[in-house]
Amino acid sequence: MKAIITHGGPAHRDELLSVAIAMATEEGIECVCRREPSKAELGDPEILVLDVGGQHSPAMNNFDHHQLGREGVPACALSLYLAARGLLEPFSRL
Repeated sequence: MKAIITHGGPAHRDELLSVAIAMATEEGIECVCRREPSKAELGDPEILVLDVGGQHSPAMNNFDHHQLGREGVPACALSLYLAARGLLEPFSRL
């Protein structure tokens, strides 16, 4: 993973915790950028996109929940990221 992109503006718990966990568990992260991703960045699986971008695509490392709608299972960027990394199960037992 070479970079993380998340939204600018005020920090929210889901992307803040997602970034912290990614920084602790992913290798090679050179920077954290707080802005909207470009289309090229959304298509680069070496860039972790959290809570922005309008896509939930674990294969591409894109974890946004805003487009999922209120009808679906409640999710946030953190739960999507943890589930994709196999880390959500331990937290569900707390």
